Amino acid sequence: MKIINNILRVFAVLATLAALGLLLLYNKTKGELIGSTVSVFISSVAIYLTTYLPKILKRKDMKISNTLYWIILLSILFSMGGGFIFRFYEIFNYYDTIVHFLNGGIIVVISFAVIKYFVEDSNDHIPLIIFVAVLMSLSLGTLWEIYEFLIDVIFGSNMQRYKDVHTNIEFIGQKALMDTMIDLIVDTLGAILAGILLYIDSIKNKTFINKISFENIETK
Repeated sequence: MKIINNILRVFAVLATLAALGLLLLYNKTKGELIGSTVSVFISSVAIYLTTYLPKILKRKDMKISNTLYWIILLSILFSMGGGFIFRFYEIFNYYDTIVHFLNGGIIVVISFAVIKYFVEDSNDHIPLIIFVAVLMSLSLGTLWEIYEFLIDVIFGSNMQRYKDVHTNIEFIGQKALMDTMIDLIVDTLGAILAGILLYIDSIKNKTFINKISFENIETK
């Protein structure tokens, strides 16, 4: 785990330096193999900070399970690393849709673990916790679309895909809304599916639920 975290930290730093180098040397925000400077910087910071999550929680006398940590880390790597640093959102047509679907479910899992940690006698309220976790995922999915809109407005980017990624020609009418609406739909489907799977696991042996947790260190 420590070795992987160190590798990811080095990768995050190198990605930022590469993006800055391209900007300074070629006076442009995009290279052939790396995304825009702003996107790379934000993504690199997100990856870098995520690798310190176990240590940060330890200072608060908390422990995150290995399964939950890997779920969070892989989500960040696929969405921020692959999507923004390596420009997979632009290269592969359905990459964005797949990531939104997966993250819709992953946010439910993370929210469930967080809520369960803070709720007393949480095992007696599993269905309600799942329901709230699904609502949180839907809310965060909406906030992400607002974030994309603001980034497009401020920096003139194309996160909401209102322009053709190859020709840079703006779409007209409903087609300009297509990416945003598809993202919201797949976010919802991913969240609902994750909620259903968590509920099924909760009424059986809780195999998965017991692997995604935050715990107090002093209780161990």
